[in-house]
Amino acid sequence: MHLSIFSSSWRIHLGAAIATGLAVTFFIDSFALPSGLKPEGVLVEPWISDVDKLRNYIYAQHNDPSKHTIFVIAGSNSLFSIASEEITKSTGYNVNNYGLHVGLHPDLLFSQITTKVKPGDIVVAPLEWIDRRSLGNVFDIDNYFVHYRKSVSLPWYSAYVLWTSVTLKRWWSGLEAYIYAPAGAVRLWDLKSTEEMESEREKYTGPFRYAFFSLDKDGDLNPKLTMTHTSWMATEDPRPGVVSPIEKEILATWKTRFEKLGARFFLTNPAILQNRHGSFLTSEFWADLEARRAALKANGTPIHCDPLAAVLASIYRYDTVWHPNATGATIYSQGMAECLDETIRGADTETRAIDPDQMVKLVEARLEKQREDYGLGNLPFQQRLRDLTQIRDALEAYKRDNGAYPKSVGYDGIASDWGKRSPDYIDGLVPRYLSSLPVDPAGPAGLPGQPQYLYWSNGEGYKIVSASPAEECAVVAVNWPKLVDPARLAKKGDLTSCFAYADSVAALAFGCLVVEVSWYSFRCFRRRSRGAQLFSFACCHLRGRYGGSCG
Repeated sequence: MHLSIFSSSWRIHLGAAIATGLAVTFFIDSFALPSGLKPEGVLVEPWISDVDKLRNYIYAQHNDPSKHTIFVIAGSNSLFSIASEEITKSTGYNVNNYGLHVGLHPDLLFSQITTKVKPGDIVVAPLEWIDRRSLGNVFDIDNYFVHYRKSVSLPWYSAYVLWTSVTLKRWWSGLEAYIYAPAGAVRLWDLKSTEEMESEREKYTGPFRYAFFSLDKDGDLNPKLTMTHTSWMATEDPRPGVVSPIEKEILATWKTRFEKLGARFFLTNPAILQNRHGSFLTSEFWADLEARRAALKANGTPIHCDPLAAVLASIYRYDTVWHPNATGATIYSQGMAECLDETIRGADTETRAIDPDQMVKLVEARLEKQREDYGLGNLPFQQRLRDLTQIRDALEAYKRDNGAYPKSVGYDGIASDWGKRSPDYIDGLVPRYLSSLPVDPAGPAGLPGQPQYLYWSNGEGYKIVSASPAEECAVVAVNWPKLVDPARLAKKGDLTSCFAYADSVAALAFGCLVVEVSWYSFRCFRRRSRGAQLFSFACCHLRGRYGGSCG
């Protein structure tokens, strides 16, 4: 019998040959097999799909069809740094924040809105400064192939280059992700109604994470958290890079495309956050940004708005140098809103030539202004610093009237295990000098070791300490280093590893900065200063009563 090419035998041989060829190509291409059921990137991609879908739902429900829309397109810098409500209040436009991930190619980012832009709309691109000399990216194939292909309409040329520029290993990784990605991340929107999704988002109170649960009602991700020692020590040092030919081509193409749709398109700067390298306090940094500005202007895609308005002190950082916290997002968005409002009214908002040396001086002044009164906002550490100041002022007023500070039993606090434990942990201040004694923002402490204020005084001097969560001490150390207690450092010489801080007057007057608090004892560290007499008294008192030791 004549064998057809479609017979079962031939199909088996053909399948085996294809499989062998793919296997050989795979090994040549990658030299390694994918790692089990967790291919590279699979833990990253699901949140992109969730965020994208929830945003489209939010904007479909809440956009006012009678108004124009401002679309913000960039990576996670915009995901975190845009507070849409601030821009809407200023401009009157709908604001749709499509910030996602810096690893996504600009064609993928911009393609989110190709079917949504209408005449009169504005597209703002505060793109992060990364190397864009190539079109392919390690995240693109998984994102597009697994989670993102239904959300965007990729231009055919970009799709062709993208799909043909990745290795076979990346294709295999994408297929693995498609097969093994958790249904809750990839298919949740197919399993639940939009009403159920909104209900779950509103009631979610779990840990912060990249997920649809984390977005607010405007589609922004603005965590009310602050920088930690770990995030401050990150090695990231973003600098304005050289504008590559392919980046110029991509931006010019999309500018033309949006203008044909009747919208205005312009670039601006991402939020520029202080990092431990101090990069933006150097003239070299601003010289690089000036070179970038000039190159993009020559390309016909100039940068807009004042870059100084994008600068934020570490007070307003969250977990990386690209991610502001909620207060930082408000400040950055207010600056953008002012610029956009001027643009809408017809003003020329193109960024002027940058004088690097002058910009360094302006940035230093801006940082100092942001630190005034412990910074704008009501993050817990800011409230604690204000409480310490309030207590300090009351103590000084008490001393003026009485000739001495209120004496303490030991280290007194609302839940102290090292002195008087009482809501009235400083005698004599309430009600004449304070209506009530401040309580730590974490709430009334019930157990020793929980955040609380601790007070010590022999009448001649005093110390009021915020025994606060260690995670937030780093931001105090970076911005107000004189407030840090040098006796409470996890790593010698590194102030950002501190565990406590005190009010500034006491810190300057009594150089030892009190104590190291543990569950069982105090340890004092002697440091000669104007406060040596007070410090010696504290050490002897603590050693005699609580078994502490002086060193």
